[in-house]
Amino acid sequence: MSRRAIRIWYLIHKWSSLIPTVFLLMLCVTGLPLVFHDEIDAAMAGDTEATLGGPPSADSGLPLDVMLDKALAGSPGSVPLFMAFSQDSPLLTVTTGPALTPLPTRWISFSSTVQPALHWARRRSIR
Repeated sequence: MSRRAIRIWYLIHKWSSLIPTVFLLMLCVTGLPLVFHDEIDAAMAGDTEATLGGPPSADSGLPLDVMLDKALAGSPGSVPLFMAFSQDSPLLTVTTGPALTPLPTRWISFSSTVQPALHWARRRSIR
């Protein structure tokens, strides 16, 4: 290869690599909060799981029917979509959604050992 051809390929490679670099940078920046969400919550004083005592919700706690009834009492007309257990804390999340109408979906986090709900969140329905 001639010196001119090497220089051309060098410039093509250099400038064409900027396009994937932008996408890789976007993946890195948006992925960091997903990887370090526990540390970010602890630093922002939003880590309610660290303040809860008791065994993990996957191991023990109040009966699931009781927790489901509490979640449905807070959102009348909704049906349960799924329940999520924590392997590390007593949190149990119940997600409810609309029965037949396009209402917003709600998810409620409970401690499996404490009575009141810890966190309520509303999400808009997808239309």
